[in-house]
Amino acid sequence: MATKKVKSKSIKEVKAMNEKEFRDIINSFEDIVYSANSKGNIIFVSSNVSRYGFSSNEVLGKHLSDFIHPDDRKKVLNDFKETIAKGKVITSVFRLLKKNGDYVFAEEIGRPIKDKNGKIIQVAGVIRDVTERTRAERELEGIFNLSPDMLAICTTEGKFLKVNATWEAVLGYKTDEILKLGWSKLVHPDDAKRTNREVKKQLKGRSVANFVNRFKCKNGTYRTLEWQATSADGNMVHATARDVTDRDRAKDRFKVLFESSRDAIMTLEPPTWAFTSGNPSTVKMFGCKNEKDFVTFPPWKLSPPKQPDGQPSGDKAKAMIMKAMERGSNFFEWTHRRNNGEDFPATVLLTRMTVAGKTFLQATVRDVTERNNATEALQKSESRLKSIMNASPDCIKLLDLKGKAIYLSPCGLKEHNLKHKDLKAWSARKTVHKDSLALFDKSFARAKKGETVTFEVKHTAEGANRDWCLLTFSPIRDRQGRIINIFGVSRDITERKKAEKEMVESNKRFNIVQRLAHIGSWHLDIVSDELWWSDEIYRIFGLKPTKYGITYKSFLKAVHPDDRAMVNKAYMKHIKTKHPYHIEHRIVLPNGKIRFVEETCDSEWDKNGKILHSTGAVQDITYRRRVAEDLRKAHTELEKRVEERTAELQKAKDELQDKVRDLEAFSNIAVGRELRMVELKKKIKRLERQLTNKK
Repeated sequence: MATKKVKSKSIKEVKAMNEKEFRDIINSFEDIVYSANSKGNIIFVSSNVSRYGFSSNEVLGKHLSDFIHPDDRKKVLNDFKETIAKGKVITSVFRLLKKNGDYVFAEEIGRPIKDKNGKIIQVAGVIRDVTERTRAERELEGIFNLSPDMLAICTTEGKFLKVNATWEAVLGYKTDEILKLGWSKLVHPDDAKRTNREVKKQLKGRSVANFVNRFKCKNGTYRTLEWQATSADGNMVHATARDVTDRDRAKDRFKVLFESSRDAIMTLEPPTWAFTSGNPSTVKMFGCKNEKDFVTFPPWKLSPPKQPDGQPSGDKAKAMIMKAMERGSNFFEWTHRRNNGEDFPATVLLTRMTVAGKTFLQATVRDVTERNNATEALQKSESRLKSIMNASPDCIKLLDLKGKAIYLSPCGLKEHNLKHKDLKAWSARKTVHKDSLALFDKSFARAKKGETVTFEVKHTAEGANRDWCLLTFSPIRDRQGRIINIFGVSRDITERKKAEKEMVESNKRFNIVQRLAHIGSWHLDIVSDELWWSDEIYRIFGLKPTKYGITYKSFLKAVHPDDRAMVNKAYMKHIKTKHPYHIEHRIVLPNGKIRFVEETCDSEWDKNGKILHSTGAVQDITYRRRVAEDLRKAHTELEKRVEERTAELQKAKDELQDKVRDLEAFSNIAVGRELRMVELKKKIKRLERQLTNKK
């Protein structure tokens, strides 16, 4: 009861606090305290948001998503909506924006706030910076999952609490299956007793080293594992297992690698850290007589007295050895000395190894004299490259991720009318014409995401001495692969753009002429089987122009079925004889109509007689063929009518000739009678004269 009274009194005191006291308490927290309305807009935030560079006024009224990394935004907002809809408590980790643009890992716990009617109207939450913890967890998780050994946390009762991905690779089971089965169901029956004895040692706090047993794979076979284990507490064991099934073969392969490696491979053992072995490359690299001669030297004896940084070789060598023992490996640069006194630069990789319970270091030494020479050559190459960049007629620029100039080649300075002192205030975007701004921004954004982008950009009259440039943006990365700068090269294409414009106008005029003449042109690339048609040919064939073009096979499909063989034969004969050809044939339009075309073609061959491409023209002669057909029909009709008229005239002639003959006969009769009358009259007159004379 007394406890309840104290608690009740405490609540009353808290309720009695004024708003100022409440805010003072909230603001004293290291964590950020906030509340947001049901739409996600922030209505309260503690003043310690200043730790992230913001003032409270800069945050109030903004949406929660404004301060969340884009990749995390969807999940956090979905959780927020579920809280508003169902009253779910938010527990999530996400990246939180700082004012300087950086992000930190933050852990949030958000709870719904209801009004007196039980309706959720707000979400109140606490946000804590867990960057260091998250990084540590991720590093541990990364190390855990990247380990080539089989790492596990398990219980002495035979259950696995956690295993890394190597278990899946070795045994073939999924992680969930391994956790469900546990080690007690996977161990080989013949090894179960020995394994249980080793587990009992764990209960007594003793560690297990180099213990070997067999584990069952999903395919029914068994793999031999070598274990190292230690008890974490009374019932939990941290263990590593290594698949040593192929150890003998691995030993043979290692021996071959050891003896044939071009790098010097040697071993060092505590406590003196003297060399205990060295491969043939080691003996050769250090100029020793043989391996026996080599192992008489400690590491620092095969080095000059001091390293390039001034440290004594002996002291530094021991420090490098200790670091390798602590971390498991250590990679560093070193100056070695051959047995003849010659110094040479090298890289050294020390790797901690344990075999049969014996821990030692394996050292891999590589002579990098050639690499250093190459580096020096690279530096000279960079100097030459800089000279080339300075002499280049192209504008070469190096920009930061905001588009500000870091470097501009002399040609670039001249193009933009700049001097070196003006470079800091100069921005590539300011020189871009408004018609090209959207494309410029989009291309720059793509380059910042890792793409190499090439595009055409129009400059303002005052921004550059060139109207048009072909601009390429490429990302530049640091050693970690992060994009840190944008490299740009722009080339003057003003004259090309003018030529393209003239070409477009010329093509328009060309298409108009073809349309008026009903003549189209085509070009066939034999190698790619790509057939190009002018717009007029598409119109003649009743098709719409397509950017994908057309093929010779698809052209033949448009030819009238009865003419295809003739057309193909003509083209094949042309290829064989190399003589241009001229044919007329029919085509079938998509709507079924038939047109007549006249086609001419010639080709070009290489020096070996192989055809390269063909070029030709097609003219729509349908109207001409129809007119010719109409003339032929008219001529036939005329000839028919002439024949009929000729027959009629012949008949009339025959009838006329019959009448003429009748008239001639009648005329002959009449004339004969007339002649006889005349003769009679003459006789009468002669008689009359005779009679008169007689008288």
